[in-house]
Amino acid sequence: MAHYLVRSNGKEFDIVIEKSGDSFHAVVNGRKYFVQSASCGRSKSVMLIDGSSHEISIKTNGYDNSRLVTVGPVEVELEIDNFRLAQLKKAAGNGSGKAASKEIKAPMPGLILEVKVSSGEKVEPGQLILVIEAMKMENAVKSSAAAVVKNIAVSKGQSVEKGDLLIEFE
Repeated sequence: MAHYLVRSNGKEFDIVIEKSGDSFHAVVNGRKYFVQSASCGRSKSVMLIDGSSHEISIKTNGYDNSRLVTVGPVEVELEIDNFRLAQLKKAAGNGSGKAASKEIKAPMPGLILEVKVSSGEKVEPGQLILVIEAMKMENAVKSSAAAVVKNIAVSKGQSVEKGDLLIEFE
C-alpha cells in the first residue's frame, strides 16, 4: 500500500494505492477505483479506470515533487508527497513542500528554446519562465512562487549543462 497527498490548482487529494497482481485499487478522497495499466514507453501508459480507457503521460523536471500529467488533451500540474511526510510538513508550517527559491538552475543539459520573462518582471506561481529542449523533448520551466526576476543568465539558443544558473529572483 502507498499513501500520497496530491495537490493541484489549490485542491488536495488523499490517494491510497493498493496493488493486487497486475492491477490495483486507487482510493481518491474515499472513493475507490479499479485500475489496470499497460506501459507504452518511459512516461506513457494506457490505464483502464473503472472500465474507461485513458492515455496518460507523466513528465517530471527531475528536481522536485511536481509532475506534469497529460490525460488525453488535458494537462495538469500535480505536486505529489508521501502522505505522512506531507502531514509533517503541514505541522511544521511548510504545507506545499516547495521553498521559494532565489534561483532556477537547469534540471538537465539542453538547449534554451524560449525565455518567456524579462528582468524586473513580476512572476506568479506556475507561470512559464522558459522552455528547454533536452533529449528531443521540450520541457517547460515554471515559477514555484511569486517573485520578481532579478537576472536572466541565459538566452534563446544557448546550450546549458545540468545545474547551470538560468534565472535569479529578488
